[in-house]
Amino acid sequence: MASSSDSALFERADYSLQVSSLVLLYYDYILTLPAEVKYVWKTPEWTRPRMTTLFYIFCRYALVANLLYLVLKTEGAEIEVCQVVKSVSGVLGIFGHVGVLAVWGLRTLAICNGNKIVAGVLGAVGGATIILRIAVEPFNRCPNADVSPGYVVGMASGASLIVFEGIAFLLAAVRAWRTVRQDPKFWETPTASLNYVIFSQAMLCLSILAAALNLKVWNDVVRPLNSLKLPLPALLTARFLLKLRMWDRHAVDSTNNHHHVSTFKARSGLHFRGQGVTTAGSENSDEFEEDDSRLGTNTRQALDVIVTTSWHHSILTTSSNMASR
Repeated sequence: MASSSDSALFERADYSLQVSSLVLLYYDYILTLPAEVKYVWKTPEWTRPRMTTLFYIFCRYALVANLLYLVLKTEGAEIEVCQVVKSVSGVLGIFGHVGVLAVWGLRTLAICNGNKIVAGVLGAVGGATIILRIAVEPFNRCPNADVSPGYVVGMASGASLIVFEGIAFLLAAVRAWRTVRQDPKFWETPTASLNYVIFSQAMLCLSILAAALNLKVWNDVVRPLNSLKLPLPALLTARFLLKLRMWDRHAVDSTNNHHHVSTFKARSGLHFRGQGVTTAGSENSDEFEEDDSRLGTNTRQALDVIVTTSWHHSILTTSSNMASR
């Protein structure tokens, strides 16, 4: 049983983690705001519905939930106000999960060439994660309210998120390994390879999720890194979508000078054109065909886009170090 001094220390540590997650989110938001204005809001395609814009909003502005939660803990509001704030934070968190799961599910599906089995598995696990996330909200009450904790539902939601990330990582790793076997120069400089980006990105994401979902540490304090569970994936996903927008804009601008292009199709989220000679307005209807056993063309096209997230390695490492201090 923890003493009163230990409890105060644990509460201070938990509060510090909340502050660190908020500082990380808003620091990143300030850094990426110019790119967001340029590639998300000041774009001629804004007049058309774009799924990536919706996913970006879900991921980026889920950070408001962390701000509300921190203000709530700082001010010590009444139960009625506390419950309203927690309800709003919960809804924003659900939208954040939707954005993260949708983007990385579609990314994995693109790497796997639109495989229906992969789509079914990821859809089922992702759907279960969202359902559990919604189901836990009725239990997400203020400490002084007389309700059940909903601990099992919350843990099931977190566990399903890890399962989703694990499946996405394994599928991407298998596809990456296929290209490694066809690339004799990989072992000369492995850290410069696109496949290394996939492995390092996924392993670090899984490590942080596992740390965030620890059942019990610090005596009576459970899941101390829970404040980083959604912000980090949402932050990285928002950056990923921004980089895709930049890449797509540059690809469109250079189509008149280059014949071999592989463009990101924004209206479907994560959708790739086939590689080859293209003309204005042409589309490849076979973009999700299986890879040629010798070339792995479609996988390499997907990796061409994924390489834009290479800085995720340094962001995740910095965030993990910040959380462990």
